Amino acid sequence: MRTMHRIGLSALAVALALALGGCGDKKEEKGATQVAAKVNGEEITVHQVNHELAKMGNLPPEQAKSVSLRVVKALVDQQLLVQKALEEKMDRDPQVLQALEAARRQVLSQAYIQKVSGAPSAPSQTEVTDYYNKHPELFAERRIYRLQEINIPVTPANEATVKQQLAQSKSLNDLMQWLKAQNIAARTGQSTKPAEQLPLEILPKLHKLKDGQVLTLGGPGSINLLIIAASQSQPLTPEQAKPVIERFLANSGKRQVLESDLKKLRDKAKIEYLGDYADAGKTEAKAAAPAAPAEAPAAPAKDQRWTMSFLYRSPTMNATGQDGKVTVVDTAPVTVVAVGLRGPYSEEAMDDALNTLMQALATGGGLTQRGTEKGIRVHRKGPDGKVQVLQPSMDDKVQEGDVVYVRESLF
Repeated sequence: MRTMHRIGLSALAVALALALGGCGDKKEEKGATQVAAKVNGEEITVHQVNHELAKMGNLPPEQAKSVSLRVVKALVDQQLLVQKALEEKMDRDPQVLQALEAARRQVLSQAYIQKVSGAPSAPSQTEVTDYYNKHPELFAERRIYRLQEINIPVTPANEATVKQQLAQSKSLNDLMQWLKAQNIAARTGQSTKPAEQLPLEILPKLHKLKDGQVLTLGGPGSINLLIIAASQSQPLTPEQAKPVIERFLANSGKRQVLESDLKKLRDKAKIEYLGDYADAGKTEAKAAAPAAPAEAPAAPAKDQRWTMSFLYRSPTMNATGQDGKVTVVDTAPVTVVAVGLRGPYSEEAMDDALNTLMQALATGGGLTQRGTEKGIRVHRKGPDGKVQVLQPSMDDKVQEGDVVYVRESLF
């Protein structure tokens, strides 16, 4: 998904039709409701216009009028599409009915999530200070790391030999020469990342190392080396860290409240898995893990094995290579949405506008190991309604409605 497309008003009309389809099939009494437009006799109310404007955040006064006119025109186009769809009886199409029902479920479930999670009380200064003190690797002793990364594929036949060579090699150059002589195609790369962009599972281990030292992460099918080529101390004071910690703890509180409520609903409900899905009930107990504490996850146990999937914060993915009749390969680099202030997840995680891009990413847990700072792009809608693609710095302010894309790279 490296190619981004700008969204015009016609696309907005289609999107609105998909999101709000069916709004023209009910002719309710509007009473004294103000009317912004009529399309073949059907009204578009000021309330509808205001609802769409609210999604755009606080518009500058000098732009509000022109934007509202464009919104009205987009709603008119939407209503024309809705009317034509109803005329052709598309509201009876099974796929359309499924989509409408899915949208209804999404809206209702999200409304309940917002009601349950609500606005939790702000964490106390004691809680903020405690979190700050427990995580020096993120704050008081925060560093910017320049990392060299080596992925060594291994097999059951040569794994012990490779590990022995790792222990015996006097330098990385010696190791690479030996791997080359053994026809073991190791992959190498380098990256520069601040502490908050590293997976929290490995950050505490990396924090204990000095420049030049190596962190080894082993797993079925591969051994991964992270070498700290260099690092630079860039601590955050308690005052600088306070907004990030407050938001993180508040969002953790929301998640815990929601998970607790959902558990109660499951316990009270009669849930049956039938037919081909009967096994889902057997794995439900394992899937329903307890709510995570509002602190960084503990480092993996010494005997826990990791694959390259540590880049995705999951130890369960298979290594690349042949697995029976299946060949497992890495997917090509992709573009993922890391931060957006308008989706259901972002509303739960970032209910207020965030101060800076760095804080936005840190609140979401930071970039994955494959996320690159150079690959960050902000898609922001301009006054003319067109989407602008910006390359931000980490100190740039995040605006409501922004969508932040993070291109991923293996190295």
